[in-house]
Amino acid sequence: MVEHGLRFAPGACEVVGSNPTGPTFRYTGPTRSAAFSNPGLLAFSDDWYFVRLSTREPLAFGSEKNCYIEADIGKIWNEYERLVDKAHFDKEGRAVVNVRWIVRSAGVISLTTVMDTILLKRDSADKSIVTKLSADEALQYMIANDFCNPHQLVKDQRKLELRKDFFRRYFKQTNVYMVNTIMPPQETQQKIREMLNVSDSL
Repeated sequence: MVEHGLRFAPGACEVVGSNPTGPTFRYTGPTRSAAFSNPGLLAFSDDWYFVRLSTREPLAFGSEKNCYIEADIGKIWNEYERLVDKAHFDKEGRAVVNVRWIVRSAGVISLTTVMDTILLKRDSADKSIVTKLSADEALQYMIANDFCNPHQLVKDQRKLELRKDFFRRYFKQTNVYMVNTIMPPQETQQKIREMLNVSDSL
């Protein structure tokens, strides 16, 4: 699963999507704010993490230390040009870098609660940019997109039911939104900030 966590106190916002919806760009946009203009905005994870469900908000434990970027990220977010200069890209223009290169060590946390979940799609026929979803609607999105995870090792009926049960409970405990990524990254970021009530100074 492509998962990204940014902590907007008092909890985290998770971004979930599959290529080509641009989850990394939706993560690195706010992350650049943590690095360059708002030290109160903290990064949690660029990829995967563990979640413990309870009767309250989901509790997330970070593990992933790396950040996946594409070669053109410096053209979209100018602050990342120096990061691109020292990264080694593969033939498809992808590189793996330490997330701390972006937000410094103090800007990364390893434990947080999850308050909001953003699901991504790219549908030019749909003019809606941000849509609030119910837990059932969010679950149907995950099922239809194979849980946004092409790396599932076991895909039998038992595992399917376990995944469905987890996400059903998870989505009931967070605010879930669908963001349609048909706009330029900067404009999409602004919509996300407005949705989460994050200051424009970010």
